Amino acid sequence: MKSIVTSISILIFTLFISCKKSEKTVNSEKLIPNPKGNKIDSVEKPKMETDCDYSTMLSNPKTPKMAKELFNNTAKLTDEPLDYFDYILNGNENEKKFYFRVITNSYKISDGAYSEGLGSFGKEYIETHPEAFASFFDQTNCFNDNDLNTWAKIALLEFEIIDDHIENSKNEALVYGYCRKLINDSKKFPESERKTISKFTTLLKNEWHQFLLHID
Repeated sequence: MKSIVTSISILIFTLFISCKKSEKTVNSEKLIPNPKGNKIDSVEKPKMETDCDYSTMLSNPKTPKMAKELFNNTAKLTDEPLDYFDYILNGNENEKKFYFRVITNSYKISDGAYSEGLGSFGKEYIETHPEAFASFFDQTNCFNDNDLNTWAKIALLEFEIIDDHIENSKNEALVYGYCRKLINDSKKFPESERKTISKFTTLLKNEWHQFLLHID
């Protein structure tokens, strides 16, 4: 009889310990500490930046009429948008995103002298500010792969008129050296921006190949 009682006691004690361990495990999985020491749900998802509100720029009476029309794809183009590159370089964050959108949109109706200026300014901007260029595609979700391909077409405007037969000392078209420089300059960028630059150079070379197929 004593043996039976002892066995029952051991069994009850074992079940009690198991329940406590299970409760502790559930609690530890449900709540984890954040860097500030508070408790947060373990299923917390990373936040995505959605700061693409252009309303401030569109409602600002100082924003040029042409810029607003380009934003809305209703503009008849002049050379004025070339001045907007200065906002991309030196404006505040709202101005930079807005005018980057405006210039991106301007490619759709670019022609003549504006095309030449857009290609020249665009190629130089990407080459001299590759990290800032890539950040438009990585630090916000305002610009996508279609926009990136538009910028490849913008840069191509310059390579089309430089001279498609000019070669460097390695007997290759200048566009390839341009792409190599961008890749090399991006080596110390954050990973997402390196990927954007790599994707851009691939798009640019594809555009170049298509251009060569249609020249005499």
